[in-house]
Amino acid sequence: MDGDIQFKPVSQTKAQRTLSRGVRPDQDAQFIVASVGEVRSAEMPVFVDLDVMRDMVAHSYSNKKVELGGVMLGQAFEDDDGKPFVVISDCLRAQHYQATRGSFKFTHQTWSAIGRQLNGRRPELRIVGWYHTHPGWTVFLSPMDLFICENFFSSPEDVALVIDPCNETAGWFQWQKSTGQGRATMQPSGGFRLFTHQLRRDELNYFRKLYDKEPVMNDDPRYIPTSNVDHVSPTIVVGSHRSWLDATLVFLLVIPVILFSAIAWQHLGSSETPADSAQAVAAQSLTGENRVLREMLQTMVAADGGKDGLVKNYADLSHHNQMLQANLEGQLARVDALKVARTEAEAVVAELKASKLADSETIAGLSDQVRRLRDSNETLSINGSIVSQPDAAREYFWSILIGAVACAGGVFLGVFFSRPAKREQPAFELERESVAMKDNSMEALV
Repeated sequence: MDGDIQFKPVSQTKAQRTLSRGVRPDQDAQFIVASVGEVRSAEMPVFVDLDVMRDMVAHSYSNKKVELGGVMLGQAFEDDDGKPFVVISDCLRAQHYQATRGSFKFTHQTWSAIGRQLNGRRPELRIVGWYHTHPGWTVFLSPMDLFICENFFSSPEDVALVIDPCNETAGWFQWQKSTGQGRATMQPSGGFRLFTHQLRRDELNYFRKLYDKEPVMNDDPRYIPTSNVDHVSPTIVVGSHRSWLDATLVFLLVIPVILFSAIAWQHLGSSETPADSAQAVAAQSLTGENRVLREMLQTMVAADGGKDGLVKNYADLSHHNQMLQANLEGQLARVDALKVARTEAEAVVAELKASKLADSETIAGLSDQVRRLRDSNETLSINGSIVSQPDAAREYFWSILIGAVACAGGVFLGVFFSRPAKREQPAFELERESVAMKDNSMEALV
């Protein structure tokens, strides 16, 4: 039930509003009081008028298909010991509300209607709490209920009532501080106190037993015999004998008064135009709504520590909003920078893909060239194995020939330059030299 709506816990640094001194109903002899449930001395006493409680219970049983609700009217006082207590003396059923089986919401029209009804009550009455139903959901305060308590019923003396007409249970809630807790939260209350006029003692006892033992709550009788059954209201009897003349005179005097009153009433009624009537109704509605809004504003101001606290909270909220705005602008700038970086990264990725494609084509071309070179090397190897021997022999022959020529030329030049001057020699020496030269020539050729 409203489980998807999460609200942070109530943070109350509420300053106790100034309460007027009052007399508790259990200390007033005009009233009789009966406790319902386990009333705890540590809790703020809550006194509920019997007829108000009966009306809220009857309202809750009028429709078990959707949630119903309303507000409780009364006053908050402090007793002789300075302790606060609340007296609930009236209630108003919410109209023009938004409700389902698991939710109940106050609307602007709801507050307007409550304001119009509140405008006709005593001026000292104010809204002291609210009630609503949980048909089949048991008794507890949902996150939405806590939100309503925090924002509309946040005074330390405000209370809440939850009624489950399907399971025939009910429970009260009020602002309390747990042990070790610095701030008050809306917590279940142990019980409450019913009060009524002391002449209705039997009724009070009947309904106390009815509510205390948790019977079928919609089985409440609308009327019960009065407590003082032997008490008879005094009857005033005017017993004297009048003559017919006196009766005639009275009749003649009364008839003109009646006629004059009827004519005056008709004249006054006709003088009021429909526009004036509508304007009066609108003014009354606006006055009642302003009263409710003013009371709610006063409650919120008091809950925030007065005017100074409200100003400080507003300044803090404004600063917090500025920080959030700056943070939002920074986040938006980051998003824009990320978009630009993403665009650049996409461009780089595209370039890398194109480069990869070009490298793939280059590698494919180089692979073809390597394959062609490998094929050429294989062909050259085959051809080289066939013609290598003749080429080697040819190269060897020319090397020998060139070497022989070089040697012969060297010998010839050496002999030519080293020959002594010409002198006569014997014939046999010349012949010996000629034979030696021939021998040398042959050795060189060999």
